[in-house]
Amino acid sequence: MKMPSFLAALTVIITNVLICFQGICQPPLGLTCTDAASCPWREPTEQPLCTNFTDGSPEDVVRQQLYYASIRVNKCPCDADGDENCTDVKKLMATTITNLIVFQSEHLAPLVLTGGSELDNHHDAGLYSHPNGYKADLQDADGSVKNSLLPFIQKYFDRLYPNRGDSCEIWGMYQYDPSDPGPQFAYEDSYCDSTLHIDIVFPPVPLANVTLTVSGTGTGQVTASPSTVCVGCGSIYVTKGMNVNIAAIPDASSVFDGWVGTIPAGNCATSGEDCINGANATIFADGSRTVTAIFDLLPPPPPGGFGCWVWDATLGNQGGYKWTCTSPSPPAGGGVQPQVGCWHWDPNSGPFGAWLRDICGGGCGLNLTTGLPMVYCPPGGIFGGKIIEPGDPNDKGGTQGTGSQQYVAASTPLLYAISYGNEATASANAQTVVITDPLNTSVDDLTTFSFGPISVAGQTLFPPPGTTYSTTIDMRPGTNLLVGVNARLDSNAGIATWRFTSIDPATGLPTTNPTAGFLPPGANGSVFFTVMPKQNVTSGTQIQNQATIVFDANPSMNTPTWLNTFDVTAPASQVQALPSTEMSSSFVVQWQGTDIGSGVQDYTVYASVDGAAFAVWLTNTAATSGTWTGLAGHAYSFYSLARDLVGNVEAAKTSAEATTIVSTLSNVTSSVKVTSTGFLYSRATRTYNGTITVTNVSGSAISGPLQIGFGGLPGGVTLTNATTANDGIPFVTLPAGLAPGQSTAFTVQFGDPSNLSITYSPIVYSGAF
Repeated sequence: MKMPSFLAALTVIITNVLICFQGICQPPLGLTCTDAASCPWREPTEQPLCTNFTDGSPEDVVRQQLYYASIRVNKCPCDADGDENCTDVKKLMATTITNLIVFQSEHLAPLVLTGGSELDNHHDAGLYSHPNGYKADLQDADGSVKNSLLPFIQKYFDRLYPNRGDSCEIWGMYQYDPSDPGPQFAYEDSYCDSTLHIDIVFPPVPLANVTLTVSGTGTGQVTASPSTVCVGCGSIYVTKGMNVNIAAIPDASSVFDGWVGTIPAGNCATSGEDCINGANATIFADGSRTVTAIFDLLPPPPPGGFGCWVWDATLGNQGGYKWTCTSPSPPAGGGVQPQVGCWHWDPNSGPFGAWLRDICGGGCGLNLTTGLPMVYCPPGGIFGGKIIEPGDPNDKGGTQGTGSQQYVAASTPLLYAISYGNEATASANAQTVVITDPLNTSVDDLTTFSFGPISVAGQTLFPPPGTTYSTTIDMRPGTNLLVGVNARLDSNAGIATWRFTSIDPATGLPTTNPTAGFLPPGANGSVFFTVMPKQNVTSGTQIQNQATIVFDANPSMNTPTWLNTFDVTAPASQVQALPSTEMSSSFVVQWQGTDIGSGVQDYTVYASVDGAAFAVWLTNTAATSGTWTGLAGHAYSFYSLARDLVGNVEAAKTSAEATTIVSTLSNVTSSVKVTSTGFLYSRATRTYNGTITVTNVSGSAISGPLQIGFGGLPGGVTLTNATTANDGIPFVTLPAGLAPGQSTAFTVQFGDPSNLSITYSPIVYSGAF
């Protein structure tokens, strides 16, 4: 049987110098190992089993291949086929030998091969059998299987059910699909066989291969288990059906943004599928797999926060910003989430709650017309929390702003998504698609332009930083086409262009087959890009973006226009004036604000006690009033800072906007009776004059002075002989107090230009203002 080329390339190569496999080289052919000194690569406790490889026979060559891969043959040599008193390996298929060597490179601990192709008489003679060279028996070096070999298989391969027909437990891949068979491992103990070993079947199928890469604006590392798989190692061959465990570890200045190339599974307990758990993933290696970890730079904290938000990579699954200040308290519900990426508020994380970071997915609005969620957030995440989803096959989305004018801050990157699609009713595949997007050079800072993900021909590409990108996608074997992908920003003209071209693999030129094309009816794709506005952009400036899409030689189609309006002006706010003295220890403080753009979102109100430094009282509150509770005899000052809906915050203040003192007076209104003799009009003074009598009706003395207030006077009525006024209420001060049952009287004069009835609500305090 002719060996497939991919297996021939993988077979261990024996030369006069070294035996090499996947970059690992062993000593030369013909070297006889008799002790640890002459074979320093051997285990010190290794027994000299089948270690003399000097006769050059086919069996000798295979034994040496296995030995240098740390797989020893336990009984040799075999002089006749079918001799079960020795272990015959000369009839093992080349594919079986290759798979054994790859398996051992993953397992690492020494193994002993106890059964090979000699097992003719008492074993299954099926297709993938011992006599046909596809099956081998293995043990740990100490003669067991439970110390190393079986735990390794249980860790990296799926358990298969039901058990084998002889009740042996099995792992690996099912054999009943002839189009996609894979390795299978059976644990043969005394119930299954006379000797304890692992029975391994390696069908003649390609090895799987796994490639790990990293991408994004940030940096990080990816670890893998088994350790033969690593970033920068290129395409690493692994045993088919293996579950490769990978973990993404971002550097301190970066965050993990998701995996590209994984196949999300709904049930991680199901065999034969990937399992994704945030930065940790298990990849089912059943073919050619390329998986990329996306790392982006650490996103900025939530707006505002006054330095209280601190990044903690240990929070949740992806880290988060926790509130660390004991005063002020965190805003209710966390306030406004960080403006870059996908987050959720957890009041139980950290000492006072935290914004926990999520892997961007469909919840961030990246479901374009493909209907498939993308796990990748463009560099820096989804700005503003989400992006509008295009619905038409040829559509445009952009950064979600506030209100009908789509207000955004000048610090907000502008993220655009363009979707393209061939109508389901189209009569032919599209061969060439060109997307052109003219940028606004007076507003867009083209030095910050960045190509985002490109979805084409069922694949998602991630261009590196730069203004040009070019690659080729191979659609074979499903479709006999290549797709040329070219993206370019013309910085002089301010035009971004994406071109997708169907290429004939035979000629390397655009296909001339009228029925061939990379985009069949009903298929679609998308492109993304980001750009920052210029620093000198002003409030009210509007930026509109529209793209054109051309299919082959058809007329161009314009996408809808996406509009954003910049708001770079901070709002203004002020705490309303308070009376110089508050008679109650609990009083209402009010504030208000204005904004010329997106509108006021909330306020942070500061308070000072007796002239001390200001501290936050209320954080990011949408209310315009609050009740302050103080202590008698203390002074309280207040000011406010407003924040608008795009995150602009009013400039810091250093002085109070309203100040008051809580009075030390005692309200004794309920302890006295206030009566009036009525009021007579005096032409001389043009006032209404009368006598007021105050009587202590309680059983306790009331200390002086007494403050008699007249609240609720009709409009225009004044107390012309008032001693003082507080909070708009006139008072008359009487120097002496009242013993129980004692009364005191005084005269009052009211001005009443309208000559209406004089009514009031008496208020009596004990003490001095």
